[in-house]
Amino acid sequence: VFLFGHMLHEHDDALDAGHQVHGAAHALDHLARDHPVGQIALFADLHGAQDAEVDLTAADLWRELDGPSLFRIEGRNRQPLFVSVLLHGNEDTGWLAAQSVLKKYTTMELPRALSLFIGNIEAARSGLRRLDGQPDYNRVWPGSEEAHSAELAMMQQVVDVMRTRDVFASIDIHNNTGLN
Repeated sequence: VFLFGHMLHEHDDALDAGHQVHGAAHALDHLARDHPVGQIALFADLHGAQDAEVDLTAADLWRELDGPSLFRIEGRNRQPLFVSVLLHGNEDTGWLAAQSVLKKYTTMELPRALSLFIGNIEAARSGLRRLDGQPDYNRVWPGSEEAHSAELAMMQQVVDVMRTRDVFASIDIHNNTGLN
């Protein structure tokens, strides 16, 4: 499978998203752009930062990703750091930080495994916090007071997968755009 133009390997024991992913001629061509709201578009394991070409801007992620996506990138210490970015589409600081780290480690192993959740790429495409009709992605995690939405079910998937990975720590990166 190709991710951002590079070979990707999935591990049966790591993920259970219900998506069968097979090789394609172009980066992510195999993913139809019709995933139902509330499903993670892609679960993927990368063997290292060199497998993740991260030159896309937050506004252009929609060109390669079908929707919210969870990536696991191997590192020397297998207990991952979980990082969520772009829960608000107009807050790209987290994506910029992830790009910086991944670029730094393209030729060497990450010191620790990284699980990277890329959230609201459709809002990022438009440069907005969220689209009309979308809930605030920061308010739909399990335990929140948000009504049972499809997005809440999606975030429950993320939590369930991360529970199986013995997470070292979790970081949710935001920036204040002044437009919130």
